[in-house]
Amino acid sequence: MPNDSDVKLVVAPENVEGLIRGLQAVLKELQAIERDAQELAHLEAPGSGDPHTQRAIKEISRLASSEDGCHGQANRQYQQAIQDVIDNLRASLETYRQVEQQNTMRA
Repeated sequence: MPNDSDVKLVVAPENVEGLIRGLQAVLKELQAIERDAQELAHLEAPGSGDPHTQRAIKEISRLASSEDGCHGQANRQYQQAIQDVIDNLRASLETYRQVEQQNTMRA
């Protein structure tokens, strides 16, 4: 199984900007989901006092939180991974454009 550093993403230069826009949309969606999860993390059980409901609400709140292994932590890691891909794509596109410009000047 390859390491993360072994995984390569190959995109035609003319498709990079569209891919970046798509990844930015995914990033916004993850941020919206994170906001919703933060609300769930502070959810309070209804006043019925039912112990099963109380435990269920507590567990839902915990799973929506930023504790190790819970949604908030995973969501932020996904956001960072996507942002890293966006940054790498931008850097690669800029390098490609510079090389193309140099090649055009030489011709």
